[in-house]
Amino acid sequence: MQQDQIKISCDLSGGPGASWTVELEFVPTPSGFVAWGIEGDPTDQLAKKTKISEVIHPLNWRTVCRFLMAHQHLCVNGDSTTTIHISGVREYEADIISTAFNLDEDSALNRHLIVRLLLGFSDEELEALVEMWGTPVNPKFIEAEDLDERDPYELIESLATYTESRGLLGQPLASIAHSVQIDSSEVINIEKILRRLIEQRQNRLFEQLAAYAESKEISDKNSRKIICTDQFSLLFQELIATGTPQDDHILKLLETLVILKGEPRLTANNQTGFWAALVWLSSTPAGLEHALTKCAERSIDRATEIASFILSLGKDIAPLFDPDHRWTGGPYGAAIARSSAIQKLRVVMRCQKCSVALHLPVQKNLLFDESRFKLND
Repeated sequence: MQQDQIKISCDLSGGPGASWTVELEFVPTPSGFVAWGIEGDPTDQLAKKTKISEVIHPLNWRTVCRFLMAHQHLCVNGDSTTTIHISGVREYEADIISTAFNLDEDSALNRHLIVRLLLGFSDEELEALVEMWGTPVNPKFIEAEDLDERDPYELIESLATYTESRGLLGQPLASIAHSVQIDSSEVINIEKILRRLIEQRQNRLFEQLAAYAESKEISDKNSRKIICTDQFSLLFQELIATGTPQDDHILKLLETLVILKGEPRLTANNQTGFWAALVWLSSTPAGLEHALTKCAERSIDRATEIASFILSLGKDIAPLFDPDHRWTGGPYGAAIARSSAIQKLRVVMRCQKCSVALHLPVQKNLLFDESRFKLND
């Protein structure tokens, strides 16, 4: 679907009798878009419409921002009171275009640096950011104790400065987050920013998954099973891609996996299906144990069901650790296969240890002989 025309209009005044209008129109063409400029006194009919440039890129709010930053002479030197009207895009997209268009030299923020950072974020990441902190034009001031009350885009600017210094400016949030995790520099505020953004994104996906599980018709009322569709798998895969799971989400996600009819189409950490989900959900030091403990406090039966589900999946990997088992696929393939099996076994043994500690009535035939399957963590 082709983007409609995008129009920017701004009324400026240099004092009594010295007012004029600046308008920019971006009109889609089969090969990209054409930028038109209109400037003149709004009280007369002498304003001129001038063709500025033809661009061979699809028209959207992102390409308009890039065009404005490449043609700064078209931008206005307004201030925080300058009114800019933008049509043809969503509200938060218009605010980001306005940030690029109004240089606002009195502002303490490097507005174009912030825009360059935001252009790398996906639509989903931007929506999470805007929901939490507003836009550069209409920020929601931070109230959290660990981040002093101030314009959140001061922190976003520090993130932009950091990413520029690492050659990551314009990259997706996931790439930036990975860089911060392996960076040895002092980036405390950057980590806080990323943690907030990632948690917000995770919360949105978690809520979508929960809504999905609650809205689907039960396919078997006796077993409480819900149908696993591609939509569910896609949402779960996106959640895995955000990074380490939040402890508050783990139990609900485990409960959902247990009642799925069909295996989700997931890949992560050289695992697929249920194992991709379980290895990811177990990626925090004690998240799995906390989830089972919390569940047992509410319902021993439900906790036993989750533990039995994990242990029953683990029975398929037991033969892989027999003394006479031979790994195939050559040295490289065998190493990957063995590493994958060890990941699964680690999840199983953590689950079993926790189940025993909680005195869950798990069937004995599901339990592993700890003397044979002990792992050195």
